[in-house]
Amino acid sequence: MDCINKDGVDPDFRRRVQNTPERISPEFYDAVREAHKSEHTCVKRIRLKEFACRESLLTDLLEVPHIRSIRRLFVAIFSMTILLTVLYNLAEFGTLNLGLGVFQAGFAKPHLSLAVWVTMQTATFCVYPCFIGWACYRKRLKHGVLRAVCDYAYYLGVFTFQCSFLVLVTCSVVWLELPPAATVAVLMEMLRFVMKIHAFFWSNVSRVVDNSTGVASFRQFAYFLFAPTLVYRDEYPRTSGIRWPVVFRLLKEFVCCVWFFSLVYEWLVFRQTGSFGEVKLSGGQFVLAFFSASAAGLMSVLLFFYCVQHCWSNAVAEVMCFGDRQFYEDWWNAHTFAQYMRRWNGIVHDWLHTYVYRESIELVFRERRWLGTVLVFTISAFFHEVVMTAAFRNLYPVMAIQFEVGGLTFMFVKVHMSQGLGNTMLWIMHCLGNGVHVLLYAMEYYARRNCPADMGSLLHYAVPVSWSCNGIALSGNWSTSWN
Repeated sequence: MDCINKDGVDPDFRRRVQNTPERISPEFYDAVREAHKSEHTCVKRIRLKEFACRESLLTDLLEVPHIRSIRRLFVAIFSMTILLTVLYNLAEFGTLNLGLGVFQAGFAKPHLSLAVWVTMQTATFCVYPCFIGWACYRKRLKHGVLRAVCDYAYYLGVFTFQCSFLVLVTCSVVWLELPPAATVAVLMEMLRFVMKIHAFFWSNVSRVVDNSTGVASFRQFAYFLFAPTLVYRDEYPRTSGIRWPVVFRLLKEFVCCVWFFSLVYEWLVFRQTGSFGEVKLSGGQFVLAFFSASAAGLMSVLLFFYCVQHCWSNAVAEVMCFGDRQFYEDWWNAHTFAQYMRRWNGIVHDWLHTYVYRESIELVFRERRWLGTVLVFTISAFFHEVVMTAAFRNLYPVMAIQFEVGGLTFMFVKVHMSQGLGNTMLWIMHCLGNGVHVLLYAMEYYARRNCPADMGSLLHYAVPVSWSCNGIALSGNWSTSWN
């Protein structure tokens, strides 16, 4: 792309204007100059998040009868899976089983999870009075050096609070021995609180230092804590009221998605890997387990998306009268990995884009935007791994490797293919990538339950037990048969 002059005007356009002064007014010239500045400058400023009243994409799509039929198809599959579970257990064991065993085991000790959440919420509320105290105290300091010392002490205090918050909550769920699903839920809330604290601090500290505008009120801070966004604004687009029938419908669908998730994992994962560590899997059993896990991984993506990003986020938005419901875009139509990452989870993507990528580019990396991308993936990989390590009580960096190696490779290596083929390849990646996640974590989970190990050794938490405990027995008599 060719650069333009310092005043932002294309030289050819300037020449044409100067040659025909009687036909173009100065106002028109200035307007076009500003347009050329915004469209043709060599270095564009990274965009900010803009909020507007709009519905979620699926909310609009579900008005179309064809799309509603697809949802009814999933409802039919869900109903048939429940029927299969009930009839199978009645015929085989003579017991009534609704397929909630995975849910009950994964979310055991709900009172402890609730206690940790209340503690996190209380600690987060304490951020606001500390912020106001710092803002008021620094106003009374007349000397610039004292103000600078006060400011840096507060910055250090906020950073220390966030790090302590992460460490203490993570240690508490391990010490309380919360089951895997409950641990994941609590730590996801932990990350949500930390990201909201950072967003509030980063958005308001410059206003205090520059004395530009007044600080946010406690009402604005409290609304932000519960609003389904991680990007702070003093005001958001609001709806006129709460539609309670919509809230109840979304919560009903949320519960059904969790139930469906429990059924999928019971049939496709735990029945295939539950005996791992007790006996060796044959090569054929491993192949079946992998493709069952791939199907479970794909269903996990779809259920997590509809359950959390659509149902839960829209239900919270409806209760909070939050107007901007664009929590995701049409990620299912993405034909490149970069498109998928931008469209999949708008809430987290907006936070990473605003407070990590954008700030790192403007303050540190400047023109080297690829370093900002690497930083975003590194932070995502680290915290995904923290959650999984705490949930399963062992370090098994499957997600970190996929984020740092696979994710960055697909972001930077451009493969030219048609949009249809690219979209197909992304869906295959969903199946295989999530299948690897599900299978490896499930095998490791059951290997640690079924194999005796030295619990006092640090290597027990760093070395996968599934690699050495009754692993996979491959047949030595391979032959080719077309029968």
